[in-house]
Amino acid sequence: MVAAEFARFLGLPVRPRSNMTDVIEAVVGVCTDTRTGIVLVDEIHNISQRTQAGAEVPDTLKYFSERIPATFVYAGIDLESSELLVGTRGAQIAGRFTLVPTGPFPYGDEWKGLIATMEETLMLHDHPPRSLVKLDRSLPA
Repeated sequence: MVAAEFARFLGLPVRPRSNMTDVIEAVVGVCTDTRTGIVLVDEIHNISQRTQAGAEVPDTLKYFSERIPATFVYAGIDLESSELLVGTRGAQIAGRFTLVPTGPFPYGDEWKGLIATMEETLMLHDHPPRSLVKLDRSLPA
C-alpha cells in the first residue's frame, strides 16, 4: 500500500489490479531518473506491524532506501516507544537510522527565517512570492 501511495504522489498510474512489484520498480525508476535527493515520510508512528499490510510497510521503505540514492527522513510522534521499533523487525529498522528527538519549533525570528528560506528553496507551481511567509503563524511548528 505504501508503494501505491508513493506512486500516486509521483503521478504514476495505480490500478486496482496493479502488480506491487511493478509499482515499486516504477517508483524507484522515477525517483532515480529525477535524481530525488530527499524523501520525507511523515506520520510514521501510524504504521502498525500487527497486520500483514502494516508489517510490509517497513520492508517497502527499507527497499526504497536501499534502491533510491536519496536521504530518507521519517517523522513521527513518540517513536522511541512505538511498536515500529520493537522486536526483530523493529531492531533492524532502528539499526538503519539515527533517531533525533525534537520538539515544537518556537515561533520567532528563527521560525520566520526558516519559513522564508523554505519558500525560496521549494519549487512551488503557480505560487505567489512571500505567501508562505505571510502564513508563518498558521504553519505547524
